[in-house]
Amino acid sequence: MTPEESAYLILFVERIYQNLVNVICTCVMYGLYMLSFLTALYMFWSNPRKAGTRGLLILLVIVFLSNTWDWISRTNSPLLMIHIAFIHPSNETNLSENLSNAQRSPLTFESFAWWGPTINLLIADGLVVWRAWSIWDVRNRRKRSLLRLLLISLMVGNIVVNVIDAVLDNIGLLHSHLRQFHLIGFH
Repeated sequence: MTPEESAYLILFVERIYQNLVNVICTCVMYGLYMLSFLTALYMFWSNPRKAGTRGLLILLVIVFLSNTWDWISRTNSPLLMIHIAFIHPSNETNLSENLSNAQRSPLTFESFAWWGPTINLLIADGLVVWRAWSIWDVRNRRKRSLLRLLLISLMVGNIVVNVIDAVLDNIGLLHSHLRQFHLIGFH
């Protein structure tokens, strides 16, 4: 093993170590979320359903699926990198090529990671707007229309900003990986 490959291997292992610490914390938090989701699901099924409960149940399931998507995207990349670099390498003799291939592999999972929290944030903000709408009792028709317009415009602006942020994060991630490939020698 050349000194360059040794240095590259050390950097690779440090990145894997940092990712595994993140995976452990993510798995603990996902387990706590799973417990709270199952508790909420039990409460929904044990009490008689009201008219608005079905909508909240649908949103709860969407948030659960979004968190599961986020959990998969955050926990799979270090395991995939180890698998590609050491278990099934593309080149048996060139370690640096295997490590660079492994570092490129989680690009798909990293791009998924922006969308789970974005979906959760949009649903949470929508619930806040819905609660504000139901709490405010405005009898004046003009004020009620202004309030309706304000809440709808704020929610639409929020949706646009969050979706654009996730798209720009994906584009930035793609550009950073393309720059990294260019610096390594892939043209």
